[in-house]
Amino acid sequence: MFDLRQLFFGRSDANEEWLARHLVTEARRGRRTVDVLQDPAVLRHTDAMTRARVLDRSDVIEALAENAVTQVREEIARGRMPSRRPAARSG
Repeated sequence: MFDLRQLFFGRSDANEEWLARHLVTEARRGRRTVDVLQDPAVLRHTDAMTRARVLDRSDVIEALAENAVTQVREEIARGRMPSRRPAARSG
């Protein structure tokens, strides 16, 4: 018998898995999340709801957080990060 769930939900699940793998792979390569989400393939194969769901996944959050920390450490090593906070403005 034909499974309608596969027809309607299977493709979405596959696209979600693909996007999760793509985001994690690209994050490990050092790409910014916003840039990956603007890739033509991402926009062509996923909708806004799928992208939002993927960004809520713990495996994706962990990979993106690791990437962010790595990028900040690299900026500090290059001397591009201020060594102290600017003084707070009054008023």
